[in-house]
Amino acid sequence: MEDDSPGTPLGRLKAIGEYAETLGHSPLAAKPPEVFLIEEMERLRDIVIYLDIIAKQAGIDLGEAVMNTFNAKSKQVGSRVYLAADDWHYWGDGPMRD
Repeated sequence: MEDDSPGTPLGRLKAIGEYAETLGHSPLAAKPPEVFLIEEMERLRDIVIYLDIIAKQAGIDLGEAVMNTFNAKSKQVGSRVYLAADDWHYWGDGPMRD
């Protein structure tokens, strides 16, 4: 059996899956909105970190992959918004071009 303890790749994937299972099951009414949002931000932050670690282990630059995918989708849908390494930007007066 593979090791799925918290610091392992399988453990990180398990944590992401467990979070996904809770989506829609966290009643907003049970907590003040500011507490709920802080807790969710912390959980999502951890997931992004886990994904970055897994990507690095696979030789993938997650930031670059996300940026390239975002920009391709922006071009596909005619959005003027694109990502660069330094920030997000608007592309001229119209949709992105080659």
